[in-house]
Amino acid sequence: MDAIDDEDLRARVDDMPGPLLVDWDYVLILEWWDGVAYLDGPAPEQLIPAPLRDALRAWSEAMGAAYADETGAHDPDPEETDALDAEYDRLVARLRATGLAVDQGKKWWRAR
Repeated sequence: MDAIDDEDLRARVDDMPGPLLVDWDYVLILEWWDGVAYLDGPAPEQLIPAPLRDALRAWSEAMGAAYADETGAHDPDPEETDALDAEYDRLVARLRATGLAVDQGKKWWRAR
């Protein structure tokens, strides 16, 4: 199933099970989350408009390339880190603009 368009998503926002957690932990995390537990609901990637879904995947791949060393022995340079974080913030803002309630992850990678 392909992603729905912005208009269809806005019509379905009230039917979502809770806020959408958007995070990254060496993979892109898109899960319905109430702050305590994951919630059952439609697959988030199927609800996100295709251009935004693709942008999220591209950001996740860039994060993987920058933080591939899970030991923390290598971190990206500050300019790359800032650019990745800014893109994350923009993507979350775009998701919120669709009408979805979004819980943005805490950028744990900044404290590595």
